[in-house]
Amino acid sequence: MSSLSLEENAYGFRKRFDFISSLIEQHKPDNVLDVGCGTGEFLTVPLAERFPDVRFVGIDSDAASITFALEKNHLPNLAFPDALPAGECFDLVIASEVLEHVNEPDQFLAELRGYLSDSGKIVITTPNGYGPFEWASLIETVILLIMHSPSPHSVEKGRSSSPLSTQWGEEAERALFRVQPGEGRDTLAISPHVNFFTQGDLRRLFEGTGLCVVEARSRTFLCGRGLDTLVRRAKLTNWNAHIADRLPAWMNSDWMFVLEQGGTPHPKSYRRRIDARIRRALNAKRWGTAR
Repeated sequence: MSSLSLEENAYGFRKRFDFISSLIEQHKPDNVLDVGCGTGEFLTVPLAERFPDVRFVGIDSDAASITFALEKNHLPNLAFPDALPAGECFDLVIASEVLEHVNEPDQFLAELRGYLSDSGKIVITTPNGYGPFEWASLIETVILLIMHSPSPHSVEKGRSSSPLSTQWGEEAERALFRVQPGEGRDTLAISPHVNFFTQGDLRRLFEGTGLCVVEARSRTFLCGRGLDTLVRRAKLTNWNAHIADRLPAWMNSDWMFVLEQGGTPHPKSYRRRIDARIRRALNAKRWGTAR
């Protein structure tokens, strides 16, 4: 998908692209690493098109998403390797919509810090764990689990064969993974959220891994099951992105952070709140990812 055709939606795809593009224009990195790039369609590839003189690398744990990216990618400045060479560093590291999926977010942030060059920056985007998107997702999950009782299932190639995900199919996946009809695929993996952050949680995580916040910005106000349809049909996509900059951060659905190295790391084991552990268990039951 060309950056020229990347239109705004309820999930702020264009706003995220513009936010990171401005950072690249300002700091002029030689190379950029996108960790958890998915298929690359909505960020990695458009950025590589926009900045042909910058080397971009996308990595993802989902083999199907990387295979898709390799089949679609023909840009000379963009690569999707199986693994990174030991000791390779980057001027900009992106982890967009990844932190909410990893079991040990403190360890993940420490790993990202290890990829940085001395003056490098990290971009993190992640949902507000108590914002409109997550509440809409929780309500939908509870309703589905009440309506249907999942039976034993298997997970193959990262895709669940549980009754819930099979019955709701593409529509359910779009609701969880922020892909609207006709917009392509952001990822081919089934990876429910396991973390639900407040801004305080995030800042403590950043500080604990020796990272400090250089810039913080909200992405969109309303998104999620039903809300994105409302925004789209009412033609409020641009308003939805703009109003997020005027509202208190806790009211919005998603946040974007620019981080740099600063301070001494003092990692502590990340502990989820009781409500977060319950929500994690509900998501695992719905999407068939419980082990």
